[in-house]
Amino acid sequence: MHMFNELKKVGIFTLTALILLNSGSIFWAKAEGNGMKRILVIYSYHEGLPWERMIDDSLRRTLATKYPGPIDLNVEHADRVSHQDDEYLQKLIGLYRRKYSDPMMDLVICIDDEATEIVLKYGDELFTGVPTIFVAAKRKDLQRDSLKPNMTSLSWEVDFQGNATLIQKILPETRHLFVISGSSLSDRAIESVARKTLRKYRESFQISYLTDMSEADLLERVARLPEHSVLFYLAFSRDAEGKSYVPREIMSAISEKANAPMFGIIDSYLGHGIVGGSLLSAEEQGRRCAELALLILKGEKPVDIYPKRTRNLLMFDWRQLRRWSISEHRLPTNSIVRFKEFTLWDRYKGQAIAAIAFIVFQALIIFYLLHQHRIRRRAEQALDKRLQFERLIAEISSEFSNLASDKVDRKINDALSRIGTHINVERSFLFRFNWEKTEFRISHLWEAEGVRQDQVVRGALVRDLFPWLADNLPRGKDIVIPDVEELSDLGQARKEYEYCRHIGIRSF
Repeated sequence: MHMFNELKKVGIFTLTALILLNSGSIFWAKAEGNGMKRILVIYSYHEGLPWERMIDDSLRRTLATKYPGPIDLNVEHADRVSHQDDEYLQKLIGLYRRKYSDPMMDLVICIDDEATEIVLKYGDELFTGVPTIFVAAKRKDLQRDSLKPNMTSLSWEVDFQGNATLIQKILPETRHLFVISGSSLSDRAIESVARKTLRKYRESFQISYLTDMSEADLLERVARLPEHSVLFYLAFSRDAEGKSYVPREIMSAISEKANAPMFGIIDSYLGHGIVGGSLLSAEEQGRRCAELALLILKGEKPVDIYPKRTRNLLMFDWRQLRRWSISEHRLPTNSIVRFKEFTLWDRYKGQAIAAIAFIVFQALIIFYLLHQHRIRRRAEQALDKRLQFERLIAEISSEFSNLASDKVDRKINDALSRIGTHINVERSFLFRFNWEKTEFRISHLWEAEGVRQDQVVRGALVRDLFPWLADNLPRGKDIVIPDVEELSDLGQARKEYEYCRHIGIRSF
């Protein structure tokens, strides 16, 4: 019975092993059948480094959104900065051979110099003929003539010249430029390029290099920089004592201690102490790398893809600009300013302007409607007055139709009174012409109560008193004088003007 149980266990174990082996074969068979592409990405540093994580996120996002089929993405972190001995390297090569030689990868991507060095040296042994993309600093051995047919590159280049020119522009009073760099292979490589490029700025700045220093010495040094100094942070992944660092973490400590503003070279530094600069963009590198990968996955040969180059972006930290009293107006056009603390007006400016515009628009509409209402009301009032006046004239006319002759004069006086009162004037005259219209007199006159009486004009010949009127009225011409001062400009209306001034008439 005991032996039976043991045999049973062995049988189950063997069957499970066979199933697992077959499941692996089935997985890869399905992967092949589904067109799955296997990609290996080798990063130079240890896992969790912000720069590599930003590249990885951008790379994955672009592949996921633009490649139509399934992708098996494998990631390795060489971490050669922390482990530079040959024994570690050989074990790393053995691990890659064991994990990725069977089945073979469809594409290998190497990020930064350390990973690039490994694959340039051991690529034929590890990934024979596999298409390879190198994403690293610009160098001669990554040019088209130096690469094998299965290789292409996406190079990046620190914009030392652009950053030096930028510092001159936004901080023209700068006299001292302190360049910070660590002791690792990649740190020294960046520093070497910086020294060559910055030589041309020796007349503009007194340039000093803070390298081969311990963390404590470096922090002490940056705390007592001379006036008109600027720090230029390259990379600090290892100090003089061999201690490894995450470059942007020690950079935050440097920024807190420093008595001068600090500029940097990559966008992952932004938000951790640098003012900004012409920065390498990890997101841009990840996206551009993914675009090259897509070309290869869709069948294009690496030899036909000319090596590309990523661009740098002008990016700044608003908080550091404020800390060092650097106006945004000094920044170049197309600059990207991040971490800005917006006021209520900044946050809701668009909505506020829209609301104000809407209120003003409504106010204009209301004003326009009120204005139109007033115009209509005035027109209605004028029309009403005109209709009332026409009714009055019609009423008066009807009263004259069957009137006895001895009552005409009284009715005329009554009519003048009613008309004058209706249109709110102080006097109403009636002129009577002779048949030949050679002369006419003022036959009737009504004067409102309280108005100065004038007995002179009653029955008088108009020509004697008003010669200008006598010349114009017989012609059937309407005469309207809104202001009697206008008569002073008419030489022939002098008598009319003097009479109006004497009696107090302002218009007629």
